[in-house]
Amino acid sequence: MRGRAMRRLLTAIAAAAALDPSLARAEPGDALAVTGDRVNLRDGAGSDSDVLTTLERGAALVEIERDGKWVRVRVEDGLVEEGWIHVSFVAPRAVEAGAPAQATPSAEEIRATARLAALELAVDQLDAAAQAQGYEFFGAVRAVGGKDEHVEVVATERWIAAPEGFRRSNFLAIESLWRSIVGAVGSVRIVDEDGEVLIESAPRIVDEPRR
Repeated sequence: MRGRAMRRLLTAIAAAAALDPSLARAEPGDALAVTGDRVNLRDGAGSDSDVLTTLERGAALVEIERDGKWVRVRVEDGLVEEGWIHVSFVAPRAVEAGAPAQATPSAEEIRATARLAALELAVDQLDAAAQAQGYEFFGAVRAVGGKDEHVEVVATERWIAAPEGFRRSNFLAIESLWRSIVGAVGSVRIVDEDGEVLIESAPRIVDEPRR
């Protein structure tokens, strides 16, 4: 099992070399795209709201409004016309054919994106049993603290409500996977959908000052 998991991680690293690591913030009215796989679209701004449908990576959206960490969107070419999605699962998309081309990512940006993609795949595999039941324990995986070796994983209310031993085991598995990718300097924290830290590696991650 460990060998298969590592092969999948290496596959993700190779595939991630083609990704654009830009993370520009969207604003109301912007054209958005889904950045995760099988992301829930809900009927309200919260993880306890009913799931209307799931969206695949790259699905085209248009922002309507925001409520905290949640975005109300209109779905283009979808059976469900609109709903709410967590902000960590969307990114701006270019809609004009003549839009300026984005700068080619540097080797360091590609490497950082590949590392995150590898961990995202590993977390998705860890979450597979929950997803098979129609829900999920984890959401976005992203770099924090201004350093590529520090990451945070967004946990859902389902995971937060799980037994402490289960949550601790999940955290240690994610931390071990991340350190197998970046080395002993790697740090992980798991946060709720509002960004509150639930559990983290020692020493704790220090965020960059907000401007």
